[in-house]
Amino acid sequence: MTGVVTEIDESCEGSDSGMRMKRSTKTIATSAALVVLFPSVAFADGGGPLLLLISLPLFTVGQVWIVASEWVVLRTRLVAEPLRLLKWIVGVNFISAVACSIGLPGIWAVVTAIISHLARGTEFAGIALASGSWIVGDNSPYPNLALAATAAGLIVTFIPTCWVEWKLIRRWASKNGEPPEGLRGLILLMNAISYLGLILLSAGFVLLERVLNPPVIQ
Repeated sequence: MTGVVTEIDESCEGSDSGMRMKRSTKTIATSAALVVLFPSVAFADGGGPLLLLISLPLFTVGQVWIVASEWVVLRTRLVAEPLRLLKWIVGVNFISAVACSIGLPGIWAVVTAIISHLARGTEFAGIALASGSWIVGDNSPYPNLALAATAAGLIVTFIPTCWVEWKLIRRWASKNGEPPEGLRGLILLMNAISYLGLILLSAGFVLLERVLNPPVIQ
């Protein structure tokens, strides 16, 4: 009888987990669709939010550098099996990237696109798009504002990213003993190192692109 109850419980847990996964997938797909579709609403020739266009590759392809650097930093203070710590860092970074590094720029891009659409035909429409870091090639309204919004967005998302990772890592460390002193500072340090690496990586790609495709002087 106990075995039957256990199987039923496991079945229910699996079902609940599957339902949560489906809801999460649906939410992510809907958000992605909004981000992709709104440029065509705002402009006939399409476009995209620069902050999100930068964040997507940085916090997906760049995860190799992020995970490796943070693993090295956390190994100096946390007592845990190397593989177990690596798995936890991967999970923590996935959550913080989806929720903060990519999620927040995506939400802000959608909000500013909606505001711009409601204000279409006015000068404020272009200002709203630029404040959401939207760019549309040579037709970008207020390009300097879009660049400033992108830089500000990268700085702003750094704060909630560190907070989410600190909460998750402290919770995990508490289950494996007392969290080390100065954990918050350690999280800030490891994120500063990973962000600096991403900035240098981005600068390297830009420099490489300039070398391979030099601008044509007319």
